[in-house]
Order: sequence, then C-alpha cells, then structure tokens
Amino acid sequence: LQGMLSPSALIPPSPSLSQDPMTGDGGVMGTPAYMAPEQRQGKADARSDVYSLGAILTEILAGRARPDGSTGFRHMLTSLGMAPGAALDHCTADPALVKIARRCLSPSPDSRPEDAGALAAEVEAYQEGVRERLRQAELARVRSEEQGARRRLIIALAAALVLVVGVLFHMRHQSALAEVEEAHRREALLASANTALTEARGHLRRAEALMDDLPRWGAALDAAEASRRAALA
Repeated sequence: LQGMLSPSALIPPSPSLSQDPMTGDGGVMGTPAYMAPEQRQGKADARSDVYSLGAILTEILAGRARPDGSTGFRHMLTSLGMAPGAALDHCTADPALVKIARRCLSPSPDSRPEDAGALAAEVEAYQEGVRERLRQAELARVRSEEQGARRRLIIALAAALVLVVGVLFHMRHQSALAEVEEAHRREALLASANTALTEARGHLRRAEALMDDLPRWGAALDAAEASRRAALA
C-alpha cells in the first residue's frame, strides 16, 4: 500500500491522459466498489472474485445502487475506510442469504468461499433449503387442509348422529304416548265392561227373585180360577 500512496498516485490524472474511467493509477484495475481489499493492493486470486460477487449480491439484497466507481483512485482511497457489509445491517432479506453475502465480503480472503464454484455450491445449497422449506410448507398446508376437511366431516357426522338420535327419541316418545293413550282406552273399556257387568248382575238377581215368586203366583192364579168356577156354578 506504501507504493500506492506515492505523491504521483495521489494526483489524479488529467482527462487527456486517463486510460479508462474504470482504471485507477498504480495498475490496479476494476470498479472500486466491487474490489476486494487485497485487490486494491495489487494482490488478487479467485477469492477476490468471490468478494466482487458478494458486493453484487449485497446490492441485490439491500436494494441499493452501487457507489459510482468511475471517479478513479481518489474514490478508491475513500472507499478503503467504508464497511463493505454496512448495507446489510438493516437488510430484510433471508438471514441465510445475508450470511453468505457477509462471508463473501469478509476482509480476510481465508474467511470467504475459496472460489466462485464454492460460492455457487453454497447458493445452490441455500436454494435447495428454500425449496425444502417450500415443500414442507406445502405439506403443512395440505395437512392443514386435510385436518380441516376431517374436522368438517366429523362435525357433519356428529350433526347427522344428533339428528338421528333426535328422530329416534321423537319416535320413541310418540310410541310411548300412543301406548299411554292405548292403555287409557283399554282402562275406559274395562270400566265400561265392569259397569255393564254390574248392571247385568242386578238384572239377574231381580230375575232370580221373580223366578222364586212364580209358584206362589201360580197358586194364587189357581185359587182365583177355582173361585170363578164356583161362582159360575
């Protein structure tokens, strides 16, 4: 970094001498906002590319546009004092994906995924985890719907059972009322029959009394007939 802070490096090149708006002095090429710390020192490997990918991922997650990287080496020096993952502090994205982005932006290359392939594997694992969570959520939704349908079926069966029990109770109640009415009718018929039987017995007793008086009435009739004949003679 001492060579990068030389007087000639601190003086911005004139527009006529500028080679590329994306290139700063000292032979360091790239957009400062996406450059790894070691890349600014002229040291870069596959993990520096991972840092750049992490910066892009941070933009996507945080929803913020990248700082303009076309102001040359002076902007690069200013960016040295910025926290690369500051945009993720209040990010509302999936914490697992934010964690991947923070690892990519780690100042230490050893703390980052070793290359873009390793990063892609982590992202694929994250995506598989998301797909698995979606599958589990779908299964939970299906189970919930099945449980809801089962509860509705149980409620319908319970209502039908209550209706059947109510109908049976009503039928039994009506049958009991009919039996009571039939018993009252039979009692009334029995009472009428008993009354008729009592009256018939009274008539029978009177008839029997009359039968007992017949000989006496016969003798009286014979005496009367004899008296009539004697009077005629």
